[in-house]
Amino acid sequence: MRAPTMQLTAMALIAGWLWMQPPLDGSPRFIKQWEHVRSYDAARRCEAAISSRYKRLVGEDAPIAEIEQTLNSRCIPADYIYTPPYRVSR
Repeated sequence: MRAPTMQLTAMALIAGWLWMQPPLDGSPRFIKQWEHVRSYDAARRCEAAISSRYKRLVGEDAPIAEIEQTLNSRCIPADYIYTPPYRVSR
């Protein structure tokens, strides 16, 4: 059995959702430059994770900047961040 290739790994990522978190310093950047926190197989699971973290941070009386960072996090389709490798047939 062959080891997974980079192309197969990339294809596995395409089917999922990524929790993307903006920089803590609040500097504006493109979402592709944000931190990839975790991957999920469904958008609802990704959104639930962000919501859960927000509730935990508020309950722990975490710093405002960290709470705002979580509030500004987004769930993005993986293929938006990791463009699949395309092959051109000749």
